Amino acid sequence: MRSLTNAITAQKKKVFIVDDHCILREGLTHLINSEEDLVICAEADNAGEKGGGTPRA
Repeated sequence: MRSLTNAITAQKKKVFIVDDHCILREGLTHLINSEEDLVICAEADNAGEKGGGTPRA
């Protein structure tokens, strides 16, 4: 089952969200994750944090 999940995820484009407004990040995450070909890979609340953003599973 894991290899099937990896194959599906590999086909999706990864998106990194950076914004200082938590509610905006949550809304974007919801919208982007509802798209079949996109997935949130991480998020950060400022551009300086982008290298160490919060990874998503």
